[in-house]
Amino acid sequence: MPSDTASAMTETSGFPHLAAVAFRRLPLQLLLRDLGGSMRQPVALLDQAGPHGLVVDMTPAAVRQGVRPGMTAMQAQLQCAALRLGAVAGDMVASAAQELQQFLLRYSPVAEVARDWPEICWLDATGLGEVQASLRTWAEQIQQDLWREYRLQVSIVVGGTRLGTAVLALGRRVVVVLDHLEQEQRAMAQAPLNVLVRSTDDLQLFDRLGLRRLEDLAGLREVDVVSRFSSGTVRLWRMMRLGLEPDRDQIRIPVPAEATLTFPDPVAEHEALLFAARRLLQPLLKRLEERMEVVEQIEYVCELEDAAAQQGVLAPANPGRDERLLLDLLRVHWQSQEWHAPVSALRLSLRGVRETGRQQALYTANAGRDGRKTEQALDRLRAAFGQDALMVAELRAAHLPEGRVVWRPLQRLAPARPRQTAVAPLVRRLYQRPRQQAGETDRRWWQWGRVLLAGGWWHRWVRRRYYFEGNGRVLRWMYEDLMRGGRYEQGRIE
Repeated sequence: MPSDTASAMTETSGFPHLAAVAFRRLPLQLLLRDLGGSMRQPVALLDQAGPHGLVVDMTPAAVRQGVRPGMTAMQAQLQCAALRLGAVAGDMVASAAQELQQFLLRYSPVAEVARDWPEICWLDATGLGEVQASLRTWAEQIQQDLWREYRLQVSIVVGGTRLGTAVLALGRRVVVVLDHLEQEQRAMAQAPLNVLVRSTDDLQLFDRLGLRRLEDLAGLREVDVVSRFSSGTVRLWRMMRLGLEPDRDQIRIPVPAEATLTFPDPVAEHEALLFAARRLLQPLLKRLEERMEVVEQIEYVCELEDAAAQQGVLAPANPGRDERLLLDLLRVHWQSQEWHAPVSALRLSLRGVRETGRQQALYTANAGRDGRKTEQALDRLRAAFGQDALMVAELRAAHLPEGRVVWRPLQRLAPARPRQTAVAPLVRRLYQRPRQQAGETDRRWWQWGRVLLAGGWWHRWVRRRYYFEGNGRVLRWMYEDLMRGGRYEQGRIE
């Protein structure tokens, strides 16, 4: 933790002085938002899409209908016919959490995220009671703004310790402003164990031992806790008994490095504009180096002589501080643009991210192919044709073949690993949309390998009979639609 943050949010700076914001059951809330549902409707969250997904969370309405964690999607649907099911990808949850954390920086200059409980974010409330009507009004405003902006419910507890406010925020659905430390400690002691204990084995052992509340855990001896429970529960015990602080990370507002250059005589040549960009880049890169940051994104704004503006955002494949690479990106991008007037002023803004050891050793010598030049070539293509010009296909779990491929932007080219083979590999082509075939099957085509595929009750019923057919030159993967009729070519092998 940086020293300025540590001093701003110490446990001895008055009471109350910090607020815990809990994004309770965030994946389920994201699913409800996507489905347009609410906690009053039977909705269940699956660990993966499809009939084999397992229920991991559900609304109270689904619980009343008998839906329980661990059920398969089909079992849950049989238990409750009106149940709506869905899954939320892990990267979507992480992205939403980061966006929400940045949103909270509007309400406090200092914010921290708990490493053990990613749904918890602490805000520094020191002195806010003097500039706000009250800390309760401040917390309620945060709650209302999050609902209005994201349609997400949060609970907020304003108190004096990180552990106490986190426990109470995870166990409640309202805004609470505590009056004194003793009140916080009493409420925390009565909180149920499943608020912070995430290990299923530990919870089952607690149940067998008759332990229900955090005060029951705190009353155990350290030797018994260490020998019986997981490391997370041991750390929780030590936080309660020994006063250890939860591990946390500071959320920082990204501050870009910016500079502007005004031309006495408007510039019409690309080379002159690039020379000016170089003059701006050198001190900006030096500033990022002092902050131990590398360039993640470069933004430019060109003010034209006719009072219009031309702007754009470029992002290198690998964050770094390579001046020549950034200038090359600007050159390729500017040459692909149409300029209808000379440039009277240029502003560059570099957004940096923290430098890592991997980025420091990114451009190491490599025999054979030069990975750096490859990345630079890809960056030129993105600069000329847009960030989504380069895509890569990825396989995912899906019921139908055409749904198993998803296209994602190419971030980095994987190193080549050539293999020696006696026979040239076959090329398998899978159509994004199956191609319907007219007429009956030509008798010159031979067929084999019929397989029945049925299901899709969670979206649309499908019943297909797949088979291969070939004529000695082409091998096609076909299916008959037994519900809607017709023959389709799903793909082929060449």
